[in-house]
Amino acid sequence: ASVSNSGLSLKGSLCKYFLKDNIKTLTRQDTQKAFEKLADTLHLPMIEAIIRRIDLAQSFIVNYPTELYYPYLGESSYFERLIQPQSLYYNNGLRVKLFYNKIAEVKKKRLLIPEIWQNKNVLRYELRYISRLPQQLYVNKVLAKTLYEEQFYINQIDRWHSEYEAINKLNQTNLNLNRM
Repeated sequence: ASVSNSGLSLKGSLCKYFLKDNIKTLTRQDTQKAFEKLADTLHLPMIEAIIRRIDLAQSFIVNYPTELYYPYLGESSYFERLIQPQSLYYNNGLRVKLFYNKIAEVKKKRLLIPEIWQNKNVLRYELRYISRLPQQLYVNKVLAKTLYEEQFYINQIDRWHSEYEAINKLNQTNLNLNRM
């Protein structure tokens, strides 16, 4: 947290604050409860807080090591594709689409791996709105209470999915000419 003449600024993960980690995903109701808890803790009207960044994410149990999926995710219009050793980023300055191995992240942070994920491959897909939030979401401003309004929440899930669909999927079929 930082305080200046323009107000109070809080940075961090709402999910980590409310659920103690970001392994699980906040529901719409959890988001509301998290802001209520924050308001009670800080004695401030947090539902009126201006939101400057939103991260939407979900983890999926997949059949193979997560890194094997990255080559099948091709270009995405208006995004730069950046492959990293253990992750894949798409960045356009306003938004970031990110794929990574959630288990590797959990192990690196020395957190407890949920039983359902033990000995599994867990691929995390995140969509991060990192700049100019109101313009991207076609609103005057994004307030904390906006995040748990049902229609806004549903629209963001739809956009999260649309951003995934906008990635060109590569079907790399290796033909074994010796078998033909």
